[in-house]
Amino acid sequence: MSQRYEITESSKSLDETIKEIISDAKNPLSCTITLSDECYNQNLTIIECSNIKQLQILKERNSTNNTNNNNNNTANSNNNNTTSTSTAHNNTSTSTTTDYSNIIKSDILLSNENIIEITNNTNDYTNIEFKNLTFKTKEGTNTILFNNINIKLIKCQFYGIQLQFKGKCNIEIDECDFKYSQLNGIEITDESKANIKNSIFNSNDKNGIRLIKNSKLIIDKSTLNNNLGNGIVTQDESNLNITNSILKFNQTYGILTYHKSYININRNIISNNKQSGLYLTNTDNKSIIKDNQIIKNEEHGITIGGISNLGEMEILNNEINNNYYYGIHVIDGVGIPIKIEGNKIIGNQSGPLKDDTLNGDLNFKNVQEFIQFINKNSQVLTLNNNDLKFNNSNCLLN
Repeated sequence: MSQRYEITESSKSLDETIKEIISDAKNPLSCTITLSDECYNQNLTIIECSNIKQLQILKERNSTNNTNNNNNNTANSNNNNTTSTSTAHNNTSTSTTTDYSNIIKSDILLSNENIIEITNNTNDYTNIEFKNLTFKTKEGTNTILFNNINIKLIKCQFYGIQLQFKGKCNIEIDECDFKYSQLNGIEITDESKANIKNSIFNSNDKNGIRLIKNSKLIIDKSTLNNNLGNGIVTQDESNLNITNSILKFNQTYGILTYHKSYININRNIISNNKQSGLYLTNTDNKSIIKDNQIIKNEEHGITIGGISNLGEMEILNNEINNNYYYGIHVIDGVGIPIKIEGNKIIGNQSGPLKDDTLNGDLNFKNVQEFIQFINKNSQVLTLNNNDLKFNNSNCLLN
């Protein structure tokens, strides 16, 4: 069970207080440290040391004192694995700051089955930045949980560890790797907001990214490959905007959305996933799938399901080619209007698209007759200016 501690106003320095708590804790790797609202008036970074004996509290450089303390900061930063004491109470007008950017050099190793929780219970957000650090685990389902935090991760690597963000976190991630977790690469929940770019989510046992509970994710120029679940799963009225990214070889779907998600999927490569490239269901808001390459997936290129009668969907200017079954498969029960325009849908083994809202054997003399039939009879689809090709000569959809 996780132990919880609250730091209140103290005559001791912040470093001394934290180290005393850690040394007294029965299981320091699962203790939770929170900051009182009337306590220390400074931003904190919480890092686990490589020897797993204690947690270090690293101060962010105070911009108002950078000039006066620059020489001291430089000298202090050369101490190997040593932190200097710094106290900044609310009623103190001056503070001593230290540049800790060069102190932690070794990898951070977690042992089996740990949850490290970094929590802020103050009225103001705590700002945390991790840069150029590697977090590893030997085995087990290790999680680092950030709660109610502004967090920035730059050029970090997380091996075998799930990161979980909750409590309305604000998250920035750039050039980070998330690999080999027995859970998700990261989980974003509780109305948290994340902006991710230039990052890799690879070979996680569940999903590369799980986005839930009305959270928001903007992700650009990232790779989500070889995850045993989905590249990304989003649900519970969450908002996904993904651009210029690659989702390949995931063992379920490239992207799975349901429970009233809003999605904008633009300029991505979505290929070779074990099931459909995209599985979109119960999207009550407007969804846009535009300018993607959705190719060589082992079921359909895009599967659209669910029983929602709200929202709308636009599938525009995509290449939906060479998927094992249909380019687009609309499951019976879908009630939203779906505009399919300007796409190239060719080389799919079962045909360019299938609409389960239509009944009977569908056999057409040519593609134009097929398009006219869909536009006249489909309950949900509108086709316009698409390049559609069938693998068989008689345009039979089965």
